[in-house]
Amino acid sequence: MTDLYEALGVAKDATKADIRKAYRKAAKTAHPDKGGSPEAFALIAQAKDILTDDEKRKQYDITGSVMDLDAAIAQCAFDAMCSAVSEVAAAGLKPEYLNIPAEAAALLRTQLGNIGIAERNTRRAAAFFNTHNARFKGRGIVDMLRDGAAHAEQNYRRQRAIVTGAIALLSSVTFDKEKTSVFEERMQTMSRAMGGPINWVG
Repeated sequence: MTDLYEALGVAKDATKADIRKAYRKAAKTAHPDKGGSPEAFALIAQAKDILTDDEKRKQYDITGSVMDLDAAIAQCAFDAMCSAVSEVAAAGLKPEYLNIPAEAAALLRTQLGNIGIAERNTRRAAAFFNTHNARFKGRGIVDMLRDGAAHAEQNYRRQRAIVTGAIALLSSVTFDKEKTSVFEERMQTMSRAMGGPINWVG
C-alpha cells in the first residue's frame, strides 16, 4: 500500500496547513481534467482527508492502514471466534458447552505473545544492520534493509493494536453456554488435556 505521506510528498510531522498545501499542488497534475488519472487523484484526496483528521491520522499512524481500526478489530475478533469453534470441534468437544468468546481471547493472547517475539527479533535485526551496514555489499542493500525493518515495525504495531482491541472486545462479551452433566464435563476436561477427541457415552 502506498504511504499517504509519500503520496502527498510531506513529512510525517507535517502540519494540516502543510498537508492542504501539498494536496492543492498535487491536485494540479493528478486531477483527471489536468491529465492525471482517477486513481492518482483518489489517492491524494484520501491522503488529505485522513491526514487532516486528527482521529483518522492517529489511527493511520498506529496501524499503517486506511482501514477503520474498529472494523479491523471486529474482523480480528470474529476470525478468532471462528478459529475457537473449529479447534473446539476438532478436539471432539461441543462449542455450545464452552465459553467461546473466552476461548477466542485465549487464542489471541497467544498471538499477541508471538507478535511481541517478532517485534523483539525485528529490533535486534535492525540494530545489527545499523551496526554492520558497511559490511553489506550490493546496490541499495542498506536502504532496502532499513526500509524493510521500518515497515516490519509499523506492521507489528498495527497487529498489536488490532489484536489488543479484539481481546478487549471479546472480554466484554458473555456467552450463555449450555449446561452439561458432570460426566460430560469430566470427559471434555479429559479430551482437552489429551489434545484429542473422546467419544463419551451418555
